[in-house]
Amino acid sequence: MRVAELAAAAGVAPDTVRYYERTGLPAAPLPALRADLVHLVDSVTDGPRLDPEPGNWCAPREEVSSW
Repeated sequence: MRVAELAAAAGVAPDTVRYYERTGLPAAPLPALRADLVHLVDSVTDGPRLDPEPGNWCAPREEVSSW
């Protein structure tokens, strides 16, 4: 994923993403993005699980607690 795409998805400035890459620190939004990507991959392999609203990739709270 390109820096601009990652920054847009995380809602931060591209410089923020570059800073975390340079320092080797995990950026705060990265765990949330990783969870969204895991959910997206699961939905592709197991059938549709996403809400019909574009951009709403968060799992329902009961699914998250069972992970």
